[in-house]
Amino acid sequence: MQNYAFQKLPIDLSVYISGYLYECINVSYTLVFPLDSPFKPPTWSLLQDKTNIKINYEYVSHLLNKQYKVDWSPAMSLEKVVLNLAEVMVSLKN
Repeated sequence: MQNYAFQKLPIDLSVYISGYLYECINVSYTLVFPLDSPFKPPTWSLLQDKTNIKINYEYVSHLLNKQYKVDWSPAMSLEKVVLNLAEVMVSLKN
């Protein structure tokens, strides 16, 4: 197992957290809300992918955007939208 350094954390805390990680993921997404939000869904897009893991992170944004076109609800909060991203990423790894 490899230790990862979290630059904004103290070294002992960084080592402690990295002990629980299997791999480090450095992926950036952007979330764009339309002008008529919350009645239309937001759109995810991949900004950068600096990993050498065999998951297509562009597919994650495509999958979420497709899901939101089918079953978007104006009651969805920003927290739920971000949790959906994390849920899809975890489900693709398993």
